[in-house]
Formats: sequence, C-alpha cells, structure tokens
Amino acid sequence: MTRKTGPGPEAPRIDPRLIPAEDYTTGCRVLAASIRRALADPEARSEYEDWIRRRAG
Repeated sequence: MTRKTGPGPEAPRIDPRLIPAEDYTTGCRVLAASIRRALADPEARSEYEDWIRRRAG
C-alpha cells in the first residue's frame, strides 16, 4: 500500500495560534486516535517504520 507523503498544493494553511485551546485539544485527541488506529494495521505500521528508517539515514 502506498500513501501520499507531504502536503499537496491544496493543503490548508492553518496558524495553530489562532485555534481556541479547547478546539486544539479536541483536534489533538482525534489525531492521536487516528494515528493509533492507522498504525494498528500491520502493513501501515511496516511502511511507517520503513519511513522512519529512511529519514534516519
């Protein structure tokens, strides 16, 4: 499975300083749960670990 890496030209530009603290916290919780769910997939986990190794050099 291949995933797109990096933001594309359509990526939104968001200044986190403008997000109310409650909304930022909620967004972080949603993101953390999504990451846990994605990395529960062995194939996705393997791709992530490969990416980490490539970045480390």
